[in-house]
Amino acid sequence: MCRSRLRPFDWGKYRGWLFELIMIPERMDYFLALNALVERPFYWDDHFNDDNRAADGLELREEFADDTYYLDTNCPCSMLEVMIGLARRMDAILSDAGDEQVSRWFWEMFDNLGLGNFPDDNFDADAVSDLIEGWLDRRYNRNGKPGLYPLKHAEVDQRKVEIWAQMSAYINENYGVI
Repeated sequence: MCRSRLRPFDWGKYRGWLFELIMIPERMDYFLALNALVERPFYWDDHFNDDNRAADGLELREEFADDTYYLDTNCPCSMLEVMIGLARRMDAILSDAGDEQVSRWFWEMFDNLGLGNFPDDNFDADAVSDLIEGWLDRRYNRNGKPGLYPLKHAEVDQRKVEIWAQMSAYINENYGVI
């Protein structure tokens, strides 16, 4: 009888690993908001292609599992996983080779969403939940504010386009790359 050498997926170690990917000393006091992102499942409207963003987030689990753990894909992708996946996509577009800045892009999105107003000593679970749910339900302005990718000059209603298009417009408006 064959026995697997794989261990059960360790959610605690995985959470710590995710935090290491984006943690910088200036942001050490946002653990409660980060935990709110971990606890919130990502969902999307079926007519958008945002299932691709969930796939980006789930790729993090594959990377973490690295042939050591059973890969757990039964749990939905979290908001934190999606945002880290998006930060990695932004990094691939915006950073020079060898100049990884995933944490920079993550925290820029974090602040754009309004979560930067809630460090641990000023944490408001209801307000943070409202911000996250507002983004998930696309209850933001036409220009994407408050959201991950607010625009100064939105040519298209950001509530009606997929997250990838929102990110592309944001990068183009703020960094002139796309």
